[in-house]
Amino acid sequence: MDITSEEEALATVSVNGRELENVPENLRTSEVCLAAVKHDGDALQYVPWGQLNLPVPAMAEIYVEAMKTYDRQIQNAPANRYGMDAVMEQYCNRIKDKIERILEEMPEELCEEVLSRLGWSM
Repeated sequence: MDITSEEEALATVSVNGRELENVPENLRTSEVCLAAVKHDGDALQYVPWGQLNLPVPAMAEIYVEAMKTYDRQIQNAPANRYGMDAVMEQYCNRIKDKIERILEEMPEELCEEVLSRLGWSM
C-alpha cells in the first residue's frame, strides 16, 4: 500500500510504529513520528531528524515517548513462570541496551531534557 497523505501515515503508524520506515520522508512529520514511537520505540531509527528541524523540547517529546515504550516492555515482562528466568532477563537486558544506546547517541542537552522528563538520572 502506498501512503500518500499524512492521515494515511498516522493511521498506519498508529497500528504498527515500525511502519514509519515505509512512510515517504515528506510525510514523516513530527506528529507522525510521535505516533510511531508511542506505538513502538524502535521506530525512532526512522525519524528524519534533519528534515524535521525541531526545537529541543519537541525532539525530547519524541525521545521520551520512545523511552516510555521500552520502559513499559520491561515493566510488563511476564513474571518468572516455568523456569523462564534466564529468558526474561535476556529480554529485559536487550531493552535496557536499546535505551542506553539511544541515550549515548543523542546530544547531551537533549539527553538531559529527556532524562529530566522521565524522572531518570544518569
